[in-house]
Amino acid sequence: MRALNRNVYLFFIATSLSAIGAGVFAVVFNLYALSLGISVDALGGILTAGPLAQVTGAIPVGILGDRLGHRQAFLLIYTMAGLAYLAQAAVVVPTLIWAAIFMNALAISGDFVVRLPFLAANTDNRHRGLAFSASAILSSVATSVGALLGGFVPTALSHVTPNLTAAYRYTLYGAAALTLSAALPILLVGEQRPSAARPLRLRSYLAGIGPNTQRLAFVEFFGGLTMGLAMPFANVYFVHHLGATREFFGTVSAFLVVPAVLITAAGPLLAGWLGTIRSISAARLLMPAACLALALTVSPLLGAAAYCSLRALFMMGQSQWFAFSMEASDSESQAATSAWLNITYWLGNALMTPVVGLLIARGNYGIPFLLAAATGMVGSALTYLYFHSFDAPRAGARPSLAAN
Repeated sequence: MRALNRNVYLFFIATSLSAIGAGVFAVVFNLYALSLGISVDALGGILTAGPLAQVTGAIPVGILGDRLGHRQAFLLIYTMAGLAYLAQAAVVVPTLIWAAIFMNALAISGDFVVRLPFLAANTDNRHRGLAFSASAILSSVATSVGALLGGFVPTALSHVTPNLTAAYRYTLYGAAALTLSAALPILLVGEQRPSAARPLRLRSYLAGIGPNTQRLAFVEFFGGLTMGLAMPFANVYFVHHLGATREFFGTVSAFLVVPAVLITAAGPLLAGWLGTIRSISAARLLMPAACLALALTVSPLLGAAAYCSLRALFMMGQSQWFAFSMEASDSESQAATSAWLNITYWLGNALMTPVVGLLIARGNYGIPFLLAAATGMVGSALTYLYFHSFDAPRAGARPSLAAN
């Protein structure tokens, strides 16, 4: 960790504050919306705002981030995300909630698109995998802290107000404030603008992206399908299907940081032993087993074990996947590759979220996890099929995605 520079450490602080806020929202928001009288299938439609914003915003935000520079882009992102969170908690009209979620997710799409080239610009090849793994670990830890707060703060606030909806709302206000505070450490980041001689334009995203980059995006689409089926209604699944309490789900969401951190920290070692693509494929091959367990169990404890396993395996695979994508791309194509990974992941998520809402509204809690198991297996197979040659012994350098 000492090999990483000051900009990276400041970014870690900012992303941790933002992730705490996101962790609170992940536990509380769906339950808050249901307490307002919004139905589950209507909530599924509302939640599509997030992935749709990620799909439509990735390229424009990527271009804007390139023009502004990393520092200004992150300031805009965290300010916008925090204000959108405030609106998401304050309004009660479904259409306005949809709009607030859309604006928040638009900012989050920028966080992802700017983060990858920012970390790539502030690390060398030797330490890039470490930076991406550390970023994933810190985000996971911070999200878990937020999840724990989301589980217990509404209960603590019940001593102040007997209205559960109000307790949920005040908890979400606090999470929004934390997200806004993420802009403060970014003020201290030293700017590193991309070269003015090679400005990034819209055509950089739409043309000149070779077959390997297209394959990366296609594989990421299946990741979006899988997590879109498994994740958006996890709190509703535990509370309304397995009969767990909100505190139980918050504690589980916080505890999953332990296996997630251990597995992600072992990712670079596993990649050095098996090869990067083999280790990613292995993680993705194990995810369907966790999905099957979630589909079949009626036990909150078994469900918690499967949920933690799924999240940990996904986090380890993704951190290595992103590092691989950036390492194999040249500096001019990194932002475009990052944007297309974001677009295709959230496109898959957007397609599945309303489907899951409709299934759950009809009492079909297991079917989404069965479908997630199927899409996860396809994603693992495609990862290995398309990219296993990158792990093969070679005399020359690893081929560039941008050149293929």
